[in-house]
Amino acid sequence: MCARYPKHAQGLFQTYNDIMFVQQWVDVDVLDMAALSRPEPRKIVVPCSLSENLSIKWYSTLVTLRIPSNRPQ
Repeated sequence: MCARYPKHAQGLFQTYNDIMFVQQWVDVDVLDMAALSRPEPRKIVVPCSLSENLSIKWYSTLVTLRIPSNRPQ
């Protein structure tokens, strides 16, 4: 992902490291939302505080509900 978005590589790398090593989440997958090639990009806003615990399963459910099933693999 960093190679594809070099301008944002530092932030992407830091975010990934924070999620994996500081928060100790497991089974983390990176999803390139821009690669879904939609005519108009959608944004998903999740209102929450920094103290809330949100799981990867919760995010996966959100993305599954918001992205059509005929998306490119």
